[in-house]
Amino acid sequence: MGGYYVEPSGDGSNGSDRKLDYDHMIFGLPCKERQINLPLSGTPKKEQQLSFVALDPVMEHSPDSSQHGEDDSKTRRLADYLITRREELVSNRRVLILGASSWIGLLLTRLGASMVMVWDCKENEINLRLLEHTDQFINQRQKDNCFLQPFTSGKDLLQRNEKDTSDNKYLSMDLIIVVSNSSTTDYDTYLQDFLHQTDATLVEF
Repeated sequence: MGGYYVEPSGDGSNGSDRKLDYDHMIFGLPCKERQINLPLSGTPKKEQQLSFVALDPVMEHSPDSSQHGEDDSKTRRLADYLITRREELVSNRRVLILGASSWIGLLLTRLGASMVMVWDCKENEINLRLLEHTDQFINQRQKDNCFLQPFTSGKDLLQRNEKDTSDNKYLSMDLIIVVSNSSTTDYDTYLQDFLHQTDATLVEF
């Protein structure tokens, strides 16, 4: 359900408050829908494209949010790369994204990945939950799409029957996407241990 959100001016004067429209109120966070349309290169029909909705907190639509545009441009370049090499890197593969609560995870679930896990630090947990909600409830799903799995603790990478052992055994991943602006200092012991053990293909952007 849409509506509008009044952003206080900060100086206490009601006259300079800004009224910002939103499309959804998720977890108390007003959000705008953004349509993502990506051409599927290598398909028989040149006009075929993949379309889905991403949700952005309304504050990100402020006129001075140039960083949002830069981040989205980087994400689109990564999306083009993954689409082009989807048969090699994504289709029927287990994918882990580190440090990106962006719409790239939504893309991967729709490119045929068998598992998509998205990690971000605890401070960004609301963004992860927003991403999960968008995946499950905002976008239409094909029955063979996997569900996006967000997490903030590296312990979630342990095999379920191994959580009480000292000899850690982790889930097998085929592709790991590492965001260049994420900090390894935010990785907990389990996540660092997993990265030392994995032989998955790494892509940094």
